[in-house]
Amino acid sequence: MCRPLDAVDFEAKEYAEWSGWPIRRSDLDPYLSDAASILDIDTRFDGDVISLQSPSDNLMPITFQYSRPTRLREKYADELEESETIEVYLNLALVDILLTEMGGAVENFACRRGNVGEEAQILIEADFFVLAMGGLEVPRLLLNCNQQIQAGIGNQEDLVGRFFMEHPHFTLGHLLSRDPRRPAFLAFASGKERLRSLMCRSDLMHSIGNLISGNQITCTSLQFWAPTAKFMKEKEILNCGLIVSADFDSNAIYSGELRALFEQMPNPNSRVMLADTRDPYGLRRIALDWQLSEIDKRTALECAIEVGKTIANLDTGRLRLVDWLISEDGSFPGLDEDAVGGNHHMGTTRMASNPERGVVDPDCRVFGTDNLFVAGSSVFPTSGHAHPTVTIAQLTLRVSDHIARLVNN
Repeated sequence: MCRPLDAVDFEAKEYAEWSGWPIRRSDLDPYLSDAASILDIDTRFDGDVISLQSPSDNLMPITFQYSRPTRLREKYADELEESETIEVYLNLALVDILLTEMGGAVENFACRRGNVGEEAQILIEADFFVLAMGGLEVPRLLLNCNQQIQAGIGNQEDLVGRFFMEHPHFTLGHLLSRDPRRPAFLAFASGKERLRSLMCRSDLMHSIGNLISGNQITCTSLQFWAPTAKFMKEKEILNCGLIVSADFDSNAIYSGELRALFEQMPNPNSRVMLADTRDPYGLRRIALDWQLSEIDKRTALECAIEVGKTIANLDTGRLRLVDWLISEDGSFPGLDEDAVGGNHHMGTTRMASNPERGVVDPDCRVFGTDNLFVAGSSVFPTSGHAHPTVTIAQLTLRVSDHIARLVNN
């Protein structure tokens, strides 16, 4: 599922400590076209795709696009193999980052093909180095590379691994339609038939149908909403993607459900740490402490209430909220009860304007180094609700541009 972050996702929120990016969406917009080409999607989203009517003053319709999904190895393998300027090494594990004597720059990447003790390290030299290993492996490596800097590379302020974020994925309620043959939310779209056909053409129906139903039923109609910036500010909540699904053929009392994937509050205590056990290369493994907070639950609750109110006001159905969402104990469902997360690992080497607030600068360069960069969702200061793939591609292209300028200068 592909969608760029919204402009509001880059803005600081007074009620959300640590929120805000040091760049704006306009800094990434120039890379949307190339990112879309990489992912085999187009650049049209929301109003550019289809004219939709807002279901309420506080919710806005949104759209996602579904990449095939693109397998980058298959798509670019021939180009990489034929390139005269790119060398690809397969089955080579990065095990250490060797700094210069003063520690201000990377001199080598140390790699291994086999386990510890089987062969000597292979040293790779370069002018610039980029870590593009995901939101778990990048902080694990930086923390493991502690022979020259005891706290780990980039960790002078103890921020590497902190602010781990996911997109919580939860069922918030079940939909009872007035007419089982007509899902309540279809009345909200002025171009509803065109919207449904758009989703069918992009295979989105199949994708989300499986996501929501666990392959038990086929969802025949979908709608996507998000809270407006005004509503988020009034309720002091974060961004939230709402997926309302309905099954025309279901004989169940409830003919649909409300699911959400929502932004998580940046939390320094939600973090990737190092465990005592080690992998075959001698690196310490990950100990993950993912923590959700009160504002995360309030975001889901306020958005679900708004959806329920809208459906009730139109008298096209009713929405029954799930018990955990309206409980006061602050709990969330466990892994055995819901999807819980989207495997979107973000925030562990966050971008900031200074090293007191992050690990990389606005150009994704690791603070304290001249030539080490990070590409990927680990640099996200906040997550928004959209899947991170498009933004990862945009940021990576931007890092590439920045390094190219450094080389040419």
